[in-house]
Amino acid sequence: MYYDLIVNIPVLVGKTIVLDAGHGGIDPGAISSPATGSIYESVLNEQQTRILGELLLEYGANVIYTRDRIPPRNSNITLGQDLENRVDVANEIRADLFLSIHHDSAYPNTTANGISTHYSTYRPLLDNEGLAKKNTIYGSDIIYDLTPCEAAIKSNILAEMLVRNIATLGFNICPQENGSGAHDHNLYVTRNTTMPSVLIEAGFMSNEQEVLRVAEKSVQQSIAQKIVDTLIDFYSS
Repeated sequence: MYYDLIVNIPVLVGKTIVLDAGHGGIDPGAISSPATGSIYESVLNEQQTRILGELLLEYGANVIYTRDRIPPRNSNITLGQDLENRVDVANEIRADLFLSIHHDSAYPNTTANGISTHYSTYRPLLDNEGLAKKNTIYGSDIIYDLTPCEAAIKSNILAEMLVRNIATLGFNICPQENGSGAHDHNLYVTRNTTMPSVLIEAGFMSNEQEVLRVAEKSVQQSIAQKIVDTLIDFYSS
């Protein structure tokens, strides 16, 4: 559903939503090809995040940006500390939702394209029962929860809704083994938050056509609208 009229939708009014633009500071994230202008992922993440935040504010949500609350990463801040800082922003204010915005990369593969969402059933700060491990093709283990807590269940539901709805803009879905574009990965920011949380990969930096598309403001606005529409449906159900 597309909500044409900008009004304070009751289900979003007063909701505290933390928006996390991935990477930043000395960490540019992925970088697109010189032919596309060597775009930094961190810049695209910030652009998409701010457009989303401005729209959420118009719908009555209380928006907090992690980049406004934490120091930009420098040589004195490790990756682990940077991620912890981002999570702390959401946990300390007991936010209703945490969304992290990223863009994917598959170098040297330049044809990979599409979107995906990521959540974590493993929530060590909330629940440590029913845990299992799955070995990945990269040789590392993913921990997941066979009896997930409420925040994890809601994250799964929202991740599924988001990837399906954003894909209607003409994006492919990057599936996992079960065919879903919503991946149960115990990524740091989705694992260590204490509320529903989803990380969105909004297209590939390594694909020249796709990165130029997602760098367009009109496309970023369309993605933001799809996210907001999804949140309205999520909180209305």
